[in-house]
Amino acid sequence: MGAFQGADLFLYPSFEETEGIVVLEALASRQHVLVRNIPVYQNWLEEGVNVYKADNVDEFDEKMQSILNAQVSDVRDAGHALAVARDLPKIGAQLQKVYEKTLKA
Repeated sequence: MGAFQGADLFLYPSFEETEGIVVLEALASRQHVLVRNIPVYQNWLEEGVNVYKADNVDEFDEKMQSILNAQVSDVRDAGHALAVARDLPKIGAQLQKVYEKTLKA
């Protein structure tokens, strides 16, 4: 947590990601997050709502400067709320309810 909180921005330009665990860790640390706009993030990370996204080097540079110079909305609280909502015990409880419902059917 200290590494994330000691940074000015979490930049994750990867072309591939499976679950986004490292992104969730950054969000949980209330860090500014800038990721590549790839399909794995489409249904849960929202541009300008809980993170910022870029498609290429020029966009990364532009958005990074905008974030660091406070020229865009600060979405860290929304990002943190997203991470809290995806906390493992909460997800586990949701899955348990689904399993129990399925077993009763």
